[in-house]
Amino acid sequence: MKKYIHLTLVLFIIAFLSGFLMGVVNDLTKGPIAEAQARKLANGVQEIFKEVNLDALKDENNTVKLDDKTLIEYYLIYNDDEELIGYVFYVDAPNAYKAIQFIVGIDINGKVRGLSYLNVEETPGLGTKVKGDSFKEDFVGKDNVSNVDIISGATKSSNAVKNGVQRALDYFNKNLKGGTNNEQ
Repeated sequence: MKKYIHLTLVLFIIAFLSGFLMGVVNDLTKGPIAEAQARKLANGVQEIFKEVNLDALKDENNTVKLDDKTLIEYYLIYNDDEELIGYVFYVDAPNAYKAIQFIVGIDINGKVRGLSYLNVEETPGLGTKVKGDSFKEDFVGKDNVSNVDIISGATKSSNAVKNGVQRALDYFNKNLKGGTNNEQ
């Protein structure tokens, strides 16, 4: 009996110390991880909207969280003259094989300005083909992506990206078209 109490106590101490150390490591890495993600987002926005005022992204009033599994949030994008020039949607591609997160920029006229990938965990050589410039450029200037060709060999991944971009366009057309927020 004494042996079981001793083993239980040792296991409890090990579990407590492990949990404590994991909490400390989480606190130490939380800031750098958030900074890296913010830098990746800012670089993606800069890639899509070359004339963007990146300081505007730091303003919480320019971020709208969405209660959706595909469209996570969107950002209002302003130029240096503080004029609204478009929106950037953070998209978690629906039905991807593994994970594809990207941002899609839409100008105030409802046309896709570009895509920038934040995370692609698809099969190397196949699903990662969605990161190719020619596939990304197929979306540029479109207000409906139903006629964008999918990539042979990366059907699931390219369909996931295509569907994510269309969801962002649909949301824009329903709630944001004309530069106003009709979400109420």
